[in-house]
Amino acid sequence: QVALAEKPNVLDLLLHSTAIKEGKTSALSDREVRDNLLAILVNGHETVATSVACSIYLLARNGEKYIHAQTEIDQVIERGHGELTEAGVSELHYLESVIQESLRLYPPMAGLQRISLEPDILEGWSIPAKQVIGIPLQPLHMNEEYFGQNTDQFIPERYLEPPVVRNSLSSEIQPSKKCPVQWLHRHNPQANSAD
Repeated sequence: QVALAEKPNVLDLLLHSTAIKEGKTSALSDREVRDNLLAILVNGHETVATSVACSIYLLARNGEKYIHAQTEIDQVIERGHGELTEAGVSELHYLESVIQESLRLYPPMAGLQRISLEPDILEGWSIPAKQVIGIPLQPLHMNEEYFGQNTDQFIPERYLEPPVVRNSLSSEIQPSKKCPVQWLHRHNPQANSAD
């Protein structure tokens, strides 16, 4: 293995990554490093861009939730004396719930694929060994058993534990006027309408 640079890049981190195989920790193989790097560079940027765009869209359509998220960000930056630190990012609980809810409503991938290791029966369907199984995400994300009621609505609060207290953020602090989403919301007469 190559020595880790003082300021490592993605490739450095992958070269130093380990995987647990059959109970033992070992370095990633060259193929695993290549496959992960390819996934990050080729696939990762598009899914992240789509997720960010969908989160901004949902906030722009839901003024109260936008104000809640922006106020949380402003308060964390204020506590960091004008900077958003790594510790500050971990305090953005409402923003994290916005991102999770956005991913639930608009998953950037249609589904997942897995290969069955052994024969199995699922809900009466026979699945042979070494069969590629497609798992669509949208039906799972709309299941009220997992996500509660109103799964077709944008409700970031469903991820907060315990449920969010509406007065937890100071109502005296207004969202930053520099945020482009605020401009979009202010100029969109339908922003307060339900999706």
